Amino acid sequence: MNKPLLSVNNLTHLYAPGKGFSDVSFDLWPGEVLGIVGDPAPGRPRC
Repeated sequence: MNKPLLSVNNLTHLYAPGKGFSDVSFDLWPGEVLGIVGDPAPGRPRC
């Protein structure tokens, strides 16, 4: 297979001034596992 299952390019999400992410890009290929990790918001439960 020559195409990724998922391709994300230049994704940006801002939810408050100075908070969020910008210009995130990645490809997910068959057999790969993707994990996204970040700091939890203060006072929120950590699952």
